[in-house]
Amino acid sequence: EKTEKIKDVASIDDPIIGMWNAVIVALPGDVMVITDMYQKGISLELISNGNYILIWDGAKNKGKWSFSDGEIILERNDGDFVGTIENDILKLFNVLDLDMDLTFEKEGSLAVGSIDENILIEVGLKEVLSEVQQWWDGDWYGYWETHSETEYYKDFQGERWESFGVINMQVDDTGSIYLWDSEDDFAMANITVNEYGGSGFMGAALSESGHLWFGEEIGHADWIIDPSLYGYENYMVIDGRYEDEFGDGFNYTVYLRPWGESWDENAEDERPPFYDIWYLSAYQAATMWEAIEDRSGHIHSEIGDIIIEQEPEDTEVEVVSDPEPTKAITGETVEAILQLESGLKVSATLPPGWCSDSNWQSVTLYNVPTLKDAYSNSPKIKIVNNETLEKFDFYIADFENLKTIENRTISGIDMKGRTYKNVGMDWIEYLGMTDSGYAVSIQISKIDINSVEGKAVLDSIKLE
Repeated sequence: EKTEKIKDVASIDDPIIGMWNAVIVALPGDVMVITDMYQKGISLELISNGNYILIWDGAKNKGKWSFSDGEIILERNDGDFVGTIENDILKLFNVLDLDMDLTFEKEGSLAVGSIDENILIEVGLKEVLSEVQQWWDGDWYGYWETHSETEYYKDFQGERWESFGVINMQVDDTGSIYLWDSEDDFAMANITVNEYGGSGFMGAALSESGHLWFGEEIGHADWIIDPSLYGYENYMVIDGRYEDEFGDGFNYTVYLRPWGESWDENAEDERPPFYDIWYLSAYQAATMWEAIEDRSGHIHSEIGDIIIEQEPEDTEVEVVSDPEPTKAITGETVEAILQLESGLKVSATLPPGWCSDSNWQSVTLYNVPTLKDAYSNSPKIKIVNNETLEKFDFYIADFENLKTIENRTISGIDMKGRTYKNVGMDWIEYLGMTDSGYAVSIQISKIDINSVEGKAVLDSIKLE
């Protein structure tokens, strides 16, 4: 039962008013600094009018707060957050019903710095990575390119793409590598580092398992990463081969340095494509995560932002094959017209509060005001083009609660429907072929397509 609320509006001078920053997250059997679990951290602003703003790893949430007898309550639709405030330390308990406790410091108070990583290490609640493990651990940046392309992928010849990377190492010499470029995921691999596996002090890493962007598996020793082979400090090369289910493919090579490292000792044709015009200024001004966000860039979907808004209990939305014409949306609308590399033209009418983005293969309609507000888990309708409908099933083994739903007519195409959960998100997907022979998937997440606005946007999509 909630504590009686005694402060709907607090004095602006009240010591609990202001910004609180999470520093510690505690789970059963594990305690860590907040950025080890949430790259962008967690902050809580308590406002004197009784409102709060909670920014959770980049996702913003708002609500009402109350405080009485040392207990604070953050009101939420799917279960309040309850905690305590004492000596400029705020603690929230059993957050999200995950047995997860969060500890916050009051910004500008004497408590700042009183709880830090060194204390965790001293009391044995956090183990320290070895020098070798620290070499691998962290944020990486570079580029990737292809070689030995089959005829189908010959357009890749001579091209290079940015590559972002994160390596999360553990004290047992295991870790995970996440790679992505400015538009899409590239790979995720679980690795083992052997200090004596290479000729350099950092040793070498072997892949154990993982996958490339279309689901192609990465197996044991498919990647053998020995940074000492290339004559540069703080530099690594990852190479392998990708083949699709039709036997077409290419060799790929990824070149990486730690974020913030200069590439000046590399020849000009061995530097990332935007090294001079973007990276040199970006790394001096911001962390890799801030730099990506500043340009509304893509972040690997498996380490994307965590959203804590209430999820609908019934994830299977009833869909009608041919919905009734939707009422017009009030307010100014924008016509988004974008053409993919294949030649497919996608257009849609977007009401206020929506924006669009595209890459060579897809168009994404976000239900957020600007691309700066768009994250990997933002409400969206994504239109993806592929060579065949079968290619949209590459991840089907990972789909949870896969169900077939009624067909729906979109842009005059009778599209097959299905719902499923993948990478922690619920999806509605419609699949079909255009008259011109384009295989198209329309993927919907966190959009109510039975609402006036959701139906209007979906019904406005045209594929030519």
